[in-house]
Amino acid sequence: MYILLVITTGLVAFGAMIIAYRRSRDSFHPLVYIAPMLVAMYVVLPLKLIYDDELLSFLTYDRALFVQTVCLLCVAAFCAGCLIATGNQRTIVASKAAATTIQFSASARARIGSAALLLGFVGTAAYLLGIYNVGGFYAAYGQAYGGGWSDYGYARDAVSLCIPAMILTLVVRANQPMNRKRLGQYVILIALFSLPYLLQGLLGARRGPTFLVIVAIGMSWYIMHRRRPPVTALALVSIIIGGLLLFLVTNRGNIYIGSDAETSTDVLGYFRAERGNFVVANEYLYGAGAMIYASETDNIYYGRRYFAVIFIRPIPRQLWQNKYEDVGVKGLEQNLGVGDEAFAQTLGWIGAPGAAPGIVADMWIEFSWGALGALFLIGWCYGRTWRLMISGNIFGTVMYVLLASLTLYLVFQTLEAMLVRFLFAAIPTYIVLRWAVGRTQARSTRRAFITHTQPVSMPHTTEVRQ
Repeated sequence: MYILLVITTGLVAFGAMIIAYRRSRDSFHPLVYIAPMLVAMYVVLPLKLIYDDELLSFLTYDRALFVQTVCLLCVAAFCAGCLIATGNQRTIVASKAAATTIQFSASARARIGSAALLLGFVGTAAYLLGIYNVGGFYAAYGQAYGGGWSDYGYARDAVSLCIPAMILTLVVRANQPMNRKRLGQYVILIALFSLPYLLQGLLGARRGPTFLVIVAIGMSWYIMHRRRPPVTALALVSIIIGGLLLFLVTNRGNIYIGSDAETSTDVLGYFRAERGNFVVANEYLYGAGAMIYASETDNIYYGRRYFAVIFIRPIPRQLWQNKYEDVGVKGLEQNLGVGDEAFAQTLGWIGAPGAAPGIVADMWIEFSWGALGALFLIGWCYGRTWRLMISGNIFGTVMYVLLASLTLYLVFQTLEAMLVRFLFAAIPTYIVLRWAVGRTQARSTRRAFITHTQPVSMPHTTEVRQ
């Protein structure tokens, strides 16, 4: 029965992906890239645990059935929300809307370029400040899982501004002729703004920043050229990227400047439960433990964690030292309150420090069965933002690429891991775009989206090319 539930989860995810692509003919539809991630998390990982004969060493059969049932329903809820929000837009998307871009005036284009420079330089400066604080580049990356640091959360999070800077730098150049000199300038800017994430991802052996920078640049480039990658090519590239990410996390302890340790190509070893001292780091298994612990001890937060994440976290610790403890969510300081050594009382094992539970477990310990509604809403938000993007709305385009580039954090870690980065980048980006584009154009593109009739009128629009 358990294996049947796992297989059904995969069929639901892939079925939703096929429906989404047949409707839209858009390889950037949210389910085209999110469904495979859900399959990796909630199908491949449990099947690997079964193959290695590890699953029942950590979970009883009844508990495993409960966990996978919740996973199946939550995956279905996310896919349903996304499909309902995107709708059946084959006629519009397949012809023009997926290829449209807004025509900017010369002054608006210049202001958007200035906004991108401002965001990018602030983000890059924040990254360099973190490197300086730890003693320089070698000190930052001369150890495993290295990087910069700042005691001020806003300084650490400001690096996120490099993401919209990359997106805007590319998207604003759509439909514009570009000579060799101008092309060189934009290549230098993209390289500069992507450097913090490339270094953090490749030298710090972090999968999130690596995935983020690849998706942000790749998706923005296709949007700039009014193209979509063929699904077969996208699938092949996704496999390559997935292999790279697995290589990084598998060799996290061996990748740093000056390392003479041998790297391992046994990337599937990452899926093992890691039993050392009964410490579990496998995302599926750790998430399953968090769900069981929360359910059997009635330790459900009912929105308190995310209230704290959205409204309390922005208050600097320098102003409010014990802020999480004072609002009753001290657990946020360890694994986002998912669980600690109390696991041992319920499960007989504990989770590894810094382990991530995945989006289903994260929503379960927050809302219990309300996780179905929460994941439906998250899927709906992805679908709605995609609709804004294909309508030619500059705000929707930037926000959608931003969401897409952060999806790995959402699926394999927590909503908090994605949401904090998204809000920190999205809010200032929205402000500078309103200044750069102006209310008139913003209102006209929004009206074009709401009517759902024709995409934004623009001369010389060509059909989407794959």
